[in-house]
Amino acid sequence: MAVLKMFLVIEGIVCIAHFGVSIIIATLGAIIATFDAADVLHSAPFFAVFPVYLFVALGIGGIPALTIGAPIYFLLSYNKYNNYLTTLAAGLLSGLIFGLIFELYSFLVIVFSTVVALVAHCLFKLWSRRIIQKIS
Repeated sequence: MAVLKMFLVIEGIVCIAHFGVSIIIATLGAIIATFDAADVLHSAPFFAVFPVYLFVALGIGGIPALTIGAPIYFLLSYNKYNNYLTTLAAGLLSGLIFGLIFELYSFLVIVFSTVVALVAHCLFKLWSRRIIQKIS
């Protein structure tokens, strides 16, 4: 039962990391789209563009992070092999697998899944003592 709880906790941490990275990417994309227009009269307002970028960021990063990245990170942390190098490799692996599926956005998927994996690892390191005490 503790193994299942640990897996669900890691899935939750990956969800939090993914949502945080998605908000940052959507904000940067909306700012660039708002101020990058050549004609100021035809530029899109920030709050009209932000939901589109957020939806794309959540879609591109969510599938690899939750279906492949989180289970790999769970196996690494369960066997006590979770460090920055193995987490980077897990993020790259999940990004490469889904990069082959979504060929048009392969670079974005690889970068996004790697960043989400590293942010999730940082969050796990911050919260690991509390999590393990509550699960046990």
